[in-house]
Amino acid sequence: MNPIAIVNRLTWRSRRGMLELELFLRPFVRTELAGLCAADLETYARLLEHEDWDIFEWLQGRDAPDDAELVAIIEHIRRANQP
Repeated sequence: MNPIAIVNRLTWRSRRGMLELELFLRPFVRTELAGLCAADLETYARLLEHEDWDIFEWLQGRDAPDDAELVAIIEHIRRANQP
């Protein structure tokens, strides 16, 4: 699949039903998503397959996934949210 199409699809999938989660994801999507390598785009896609509350808890640092790749993308999202 075309990398631009992948980024567009992931941008759309980043729209969630939970505003608090979207507020975490928006800066990452806006500034970082298009620059990710194919492996990181796949990891981000896998992250979005999880429940909103799980992702939110991970981004808040209250819990962590068992998958090291997901931990890395969560840290990337957190960095995108720092001023």
